[in-house]
Amino acid sequence: MFDGALGLNAGDSIGALMAVGRMSMGVLFFVVIMFATGKVETFKKLKLTPAIALGGLMIGMSLACYVTSTLLTTISNAVLFIYIGPVVCVVLARIFRKEPMSALQWVCLVAVFIGMLFGNNLMGFNESGFFVDFNLVPSTPEFPQKGLGDAFGLASGFFYGASMFFNGYRKDADTTARVCGTSSSPSWALVLSPSS
Repeated sequence: MFDGALGLNAGDSIGALMAVGRMSMGVLFFVVIMFATGKVETFKKLKLTPAIALGGLMIGMSLACYVTSTLLTTISNAVLFIYIGPVVCVVLARIFRKEPMSALQWVCLVAVFIGMLFGNNLMGFNESGFFVDFNLVPSTPEFPQKGLGDAFGLASGFFYGASMFFNGYRKDADTTARVCGTSSSPSWALVLSPSS
């Protein structure tokens, strides 16, 4: 990963760099926010619960699948698939927690999803007019294992949504403390993750 003679495109360097960078920033900002908000004692008092363990496991699996996906398929597809997470979380919450959703909330969820499609250039306007291009072919010359990469991307989105769902059961820390967690944090840092 750090061999300058090979360049950043050698082997799994990009994936390794992404994983290390995301984890490092998660740890750094977790510690900074924890100290800045005076939540060190709150952190020390928290106990490992099934919700914490499952939330941490799910976000770790999501990151692993996402990084793998970015190596095997297009970045736009990898990003598209990981961001189905909030939709997965909403569906799980509706099924298992019976959480209500107003019509306005559904409209907002759909609007955010459509905005993400535009942002990743999977939908938009060009000289020919409106287009939709998910490019879900299983293999291309540039990405011979594209289908496998898309599958890892879907798995990353499912695990991301499941982590938000499990973290929604977190009632063992106050709101300020829960906000300290991020989706980039390593599993152990999710003890202060936000609830859904």
